[in-house]
Amino acid sequence: MIKKLTITFFLWLIFNFTYAQKIKLFNGNVYLDDKVILKYEKRTFNSELKLYTIDSNEEIGDFVEYSSRQYINGGFKKLYFTKENFKIESTRLKARGWKHTIAVLVEEKVINADGKIVKENLENFAHKYHENLKDMINYPIQRNCN
Repeated sequence: MIKKLTITFFLWLIFNFTYAQKIKLFNGNVYLDDKVILKYEKRTFNSELKLYTIDSNEEIGDFVEYSSRQYINGGFKKLYFTKENFKIESTRLKARGWKHTIAVLVEEKVINADGKIVKENLENFAHKYHENLKDMINYPIQRNCN
Protein backbone atom coordinates (compact mmCIF):
# COMPACT_ATOMS: atom_id res chain seq x y z
CA MET A 1 0.00 0.00 0.00
CA ILE A 2 2.80 2.45 0.90
CA LYS A 3 4.61 1.58 -2.32
CA LYS A 4 1.49 2.43 -4.38
CA LEU A 5 1.07 5.75 -2.56
CA THR A 6 4.73 6.62 -3.12
CA ILE A 7 4.51 5.82 -6.83
CA THR A 8 1.26 7.78 -7.15
CA PHE A 9 2.83 10.76 -5.38
CA PHE A 10 5.87 10.80 -7.69
CA LEU A 11 3.68 10.45 -10.79
CA TRP A 12 1.59 13.36 -9.55
CA LEU A 13 4.75 15.48 -9.05
CA ILE A 14 6.05 14.63 -12.52
CA PHE A 15 2.67 15.40 -14.09
CA ASN A 16 2.40 18.79 -12.36
CA PHE A 17 5.92 19.92 -13.25
CA THR A 18 5.72 18.61 -16.80
CA TYR A 19 2.50 20.43 -17.65
CA ALA A 20 3.22 23.69 -15.83
CA GLN A 21 2.79 26.62 -18.17
CA LYS A 22 5.87 28.74 -18.71
CA ILE A 23 5.57 32.53 -18.98
CA LYS A 24 8.31 34.62 -20.56
CA LEU A 25 8.48 38.39 -21.17
CA PHE A 26 10.90 39.15 -24.00
CA ASN A 27 11.24 41.94 -26.58
CA GLY A 28 7.79 43.36 -25.89
CA ASN A 29 6.02 39.99 -26.21
CA VAL A 30 4.39 37.77 -23.60
CA TYR A 31 5.11 34.11 -24.32
CA LEU A 32 3.06 31.23 -22.96
CA ASP A 33 4.89 27.95 -23.59
CA ASP A 34 6.90 29.56 -26.45
CA LYS A 35 3.75 30.98 -28.13
CA VAL A 36 3.23 34.77 -28.27
CA ILE A 37 -0.12 35.56 -26.66
CA LEU A 38 0.17 39.29 -25.88
CA LYS A 39 2.36 42.34 -26.36
CA TYR A 40 3.55 44.44 -23.45
CA GLU A 41 5.14 47.79 -22.76
CA LYS A 42 6.92 48.72 -19.53
CA ARG A 43 6.75 52.34 -18.45
CA THR A 44 7.77 54.60 -15.59
CA PHE A 45 10.95 52.82 -14.50
CA ASN A 46 9.29 49.38 -14.72
CA SER A 47 6.51 50.32 -12.29
CA GLU A 48 3.82 50.24 -14.99
CA LEU A 49 2.98 47.47 -17.45
CA LYS A 50 0.55 47.80 -20.34
CA LEU A 51 -0.77 44.69 -22.11
CA TYR A 52 -1.96 44.70 -25.73
CA THR A 53 -3.53 42.15 -28.05
CA ILE A 54 -1.14 40.78 -30.67
CA ASP A 55 -3.41 41.28 -33.67
CA SER A 56 -5.06 44.68 -33.13
CA ASN A 57 -2.72 46.34 -30.57
CA GLU A 58 -5.80 47.05 -28.43
CA GLU A 59 -4.92 47.78 -24.81
CA ILE A 60 -6.38 45.14 -22.51
CA GLY A 61 -4.60 45.92 -19.25
CA ASP A 62 -2.88 48.72 -17.40
CA PHE A 63 -1.03 47.45 -14.32
CA VAL A 64 0.72 49.76 -11.87
CA GLU A 65 2.95 48.94 -8.92
CA TYR A 66 2.95 51.43 -6.07
CA SER A 67 6.03 50.88 -3.95
CA SER A 68 6.50 54.11 -2.01
CA ARG A 69 6.70 54.18 1.78
CA GLN A 70 3.50 56.20 1.87
CA TYR A 71 1.54 53.10 0.90
CA ILE A 72 0.60 49.98 2.82
CA ASN A 73 3.53 47.89 4.00
CA GLY A 74 5.76 49.02 1.17
CA GLY A 75 3.24 48.98 -1.63
CA PHE A 76 0.59 47.26 -3.70
CA LYS A 77 -0.32 46.51 -7.30
CA LYS A 78 -3.32 47.88 -9.13
CA LEU A 79 -4.52 45.83 -12.10
CA TYR A 80 -6.93 47.64 -14.40
CA PHE A 81 -8.53 45.62 -17.19
CA THR A 82 -9.41 48.22 -19.80
CA LYS A 83 -12.10 46.55 -21.89
CA GLU A 84 -13.89 45.07 -18.87
CA ASN A 85 -13.56 48.33 -16.87
CA PHE A 86 -12.46 46.22 -13.90
CA LYS A 87 -9.94 47.17 -11.19
CA ILE A 88 -8.14 44.96 -8.67
CA GLU A 89 -5.86 46.31 -5.93
CA SER A 90 -3.76 43.80 -4.03
CA THR A 91 -0.81 43.67 -1.67
CA ARG A 92 -0.52 39.91 -2.27
CA LEU A 93 0.68 40.40 -5.85
CA LYS A 94 3.29 43.00 -4.89
CA ALA A 95 5.99 40.61 -3.70
CA ARG A 96 7.24 39.59 -7.14
CA GLY A 97 7.67 41.03 -10.63
CA TRP A 98 5.39 41.38 -13.64
CA LYS A 99 6.23 37.91 -14.94
CA HIS A 100 4.84 36.38 -11.75
CA THR A 101 1.71 38.56 -11.91
CA ILE A 102 0.98 37.41 -15.47
CA ALA A 103 1.72 33.80 -14.49
CA VAL A 104 -0.86 34.05 -11.69
CA LEU A 105 -3.41 35.49 -14.14
CA VAL A 106 -2.77 32.57 -16.53
CA GLU A 107 -2.85 30.02 -13.71
CA GLU A 108 -6.20 31.40 -12.51
CA LYS A 109 -7.40 31.31 -16.15
CA VAL A 110 -8.06 35.06 -16.27
CA ILE A 111 -5.88 35.15 -19.40
CA ASN A 112 -6.41 32.14 -21.64
CA ALA A 113 -3.98 30.52 -24.10
CA ASP A 114 -5.13 32.90 -26.85
CA GLY A 115 -4.40 36.00 -24.77
CA LYS A 116 -8.08 36.79 -24.16
CA ILE A 117 -9.53 37.92 -20.84
CA VAL A 118 -12.19 35.57 -19.45
CA LYS A 119 -14.66 37.82 -17.58
CA GLU A 120 -16.07 35.09 -15.31
CA ASN A 121 -12.59 34.02 -14.21
CA LEU A 122 -11.62 37.67 -13.72
CA GLU A 123 -14.49 38.06 -11.26
CA ASN A 124 -13.40 34.90 -9.41
CA PHE A 125 -9.83 36.22 -9.34
CA ALA A 126 -11.05 39.51 -7.87
CA HIS A 127 -12.83 37.65 -5.05
CA LYS A 128 -9.52 35.99 -4.19
CA TYR A 129 -7.07 38.88 -4.58
CA HIS A 130 -8.88 42.24 -4.42
CA GLU A 131 -8.47 44.17 -1.18
CA ASN A 132 -10.24 47.39 -0.30
CA LEU A 133 -7.13 49.52 0.11
CA LYS A 134 -8.71 52.96 -0.05
CA ASP A 135 -8.93 53.32 3.73
CA MET A 136 -5.50 51.77 4.33
CA ILE A 137 -3.39 54.13 2.20
CA ASN A 138 -1.38 56.65 4.18
CA TYR A 139 -1.74 59.81 2.14
CA PRO A 140 0.91 62.49 2.62
CA ILE A 141 -0.01 65.34 4.96
CA GLN A 142 -1.19 68.43 3.09
CA ARG A 143 0.38 71.62 4.40
CA ASN A 144 -1.47 74.87 4.29
CA CYS A 145 0.78 77.50 2.69
CA ASN A 146 -1.09 80.64 3.75
